[in-house]
Amino acid sequence: MLKESIGPKSGHRFWDESDASAGIAMKEASNLPVRLASRADLDALADLWVASWQAVMPKIDFTARRSWFLAHVRDMEAQGAATICAFAGDALLGFMLLDRERRFLEQIAVRPDRFGTGVGALLLEEAKRLCPAGLALEVNVDNSRALRFYEKSGFEPVEAGVNPNSGLKTWRVRWLSVGRSP
Repeated sequence: MLKESIGPKSGHRFWDESDASAGIAMKEASNLPVRLASRADLDALADLWVASWQAVMPKIDFTARRSWFLAHVRDMEAQGAATICAFAGDALLGFMLLDRERRFLEQIAVRPDRFGTGVGALLLEEAKRLCPAGLALEVNVDNSRALRFYEKSGFEPVEAGVNPNSGLKTWRVRWLSVGRSP
């Protein structure tokens, strides 16, 4: 069942096809389709995750963490999270792993050659749309590019922490839609 509506800000056209289990919509904006990941996407997701993180934090061997990532995606999806991907044709440009129940963005990754092109913003806007009451995530303190991106996107730091896998310092940041309180 397809129904057409107009997006709230840009006038882009959205085509909603609800997923019965997650209520996720397929959206096409700026010619970049956003859809749920399939099992066939897992290897491409892992490759993109490794490349993205390796570009941002080259001192950590993310190739060695590939199996952890795949297990994490499977575990999170089994608990109800959704992996949502952005494509150009058949090419995966970025993805996010979103836990709507907890309103928590577990992962967001963009192909390094697409950093700064709006792919991350497209995914983050989709996460905000799916979690209109608010959204939180953890970001590495040393990832200044990501910190600027989230600040520009309306997120504010709420709590300092430590990543249990890397031992690196993190910030928990939160976005609340206008008019919402914590």
